[in-house]
Amino acid sequence: MKAIKTASLFSKNGLFDINLEFLSQEGKVSVRSVDSTRGENITVCVAEITGQTNTVAVNYRYLLEGLNVMNTDKIVFQMIDAGNPCIIRPMDELSSELYIVMPIKQ
Repeated sequence: MKAIKTASLFSKNGLFDINLEFLSQEGKVSVRSVDSTRGENITVCVAEITGQTNTVAVNYRYLLEGLNVMNTDKIVFQMIDAGNPCIIRPMDELSSELYIVMPIKQ
């Protein structure tokens, strides 16, 4: 959440976009945002990743909204590609919480 909040300071006004890149080989998630007037921010976080390397652009406000209601330290972020909805849920399998975030098509 800290990486998303930091990246939000550099997102484009009106679009509020951040790019999430899931680097499966390195086991890292890159949170990136760029604005021509404010600059650029890249934060890399360690994560357990299965599947291929993938990238998606999302509205940080919607992403934070879903993360704020989950009472957990670890989440599962599921996605197919940058054109399909992403699913966020707590890692705890007993929880029934599920949050869907639509990507920004660029």
